[in-house]
Amino acid sequence: MTANKTIGEGMGTKRRWVLAMGALAVGMATSLSALAANVLQDVRYASAPGGKVDITLEFSEPVGDVQAFTTDTPPRIAMDLPGTSNGLDQRRIVIGSGATSAVSAVEAGGRTRVVVDLFRPAGYTTRATGNLLVLTVDGGAQPNNLATGPDPTKKVATALEVANIDFRRGENGAGRVILKFNGDGAAADMRNEGNRLVVDVANASIPEALRRRLDVTDFATPVKSLEPNANAGSTRLVIHTNGAVESMAYQTGNEYVVEVTPKRGAAG
Repeated sequence: MTANKTIGEGMGTKRRWVLAMGALAVGMATSLSALAANVLQDVRYASAPGGKVDITLEFSEPVGDVQAFTTDTPPRIAMDLPGTSNGLDQRRIVIGSGATSAVSAVEAGGRTRVVVDLFRPAGYTTRATGNLLVLTVDGGAQPNNLATGPDPTKKVATALEVANIDFRRGENGAGRVILKFNGDGAAADMRNEGNRLVVDVANASIPEALRRRLDVTDFATPVKSLEPNANAGSTRLVIHTNGAVESMAYQTGNEYVVEVTPKRGAAG
């Protein structure tokens, strides 16, 4: 009797231990699943003084471990996000500001890698707050062409000037502003100031004939008007917008292009 009771109690204890271990295993699996359930949902950027660019990554859950590294040839910043899937609609987002060329995201092997392509090597910092990870890319060191002293002849030969300003309607009602120069190498930088985008080109002048306000409301895009002007020997183009917009800029050869689209999910 006593032996049978002892055996029964042992079997009950063993059964409870197995159930407990099973529950623990399920809990661990659930925890691991939660860790792997983070999703990269959005990427946005903003230009800052000094050629800096703030790239904000938004996730579905608080940001976990981030492994970052850089390459010099080609110049890039890469961040690996373990246990994170890529939920972006666009694989590559063109930035074209300061030292930052573009940002892309690719998912593979249970992680997402975010790569920032650079025009030149540049330093960076990261900070995480809740579901947001902000990567700040420095403007990067630019070559000093006047290190051996000024050369007036060379300066005149390589002086840049705005040759034309064009506006077109793109896909999905996007407004496309095209600044065309008489040569390559324009140092253009764009920033957002409420209902306007300001493009400064430090090393290019603009002729008097192009310094006129252009009303483009007839194109039915988020862009209302363009206001080009000279600014202390350089060029400033103010793009007046209507409503909530998203913008991106890129440079190719002797053209600097700004695309303005209605913000996703915005009313109207």
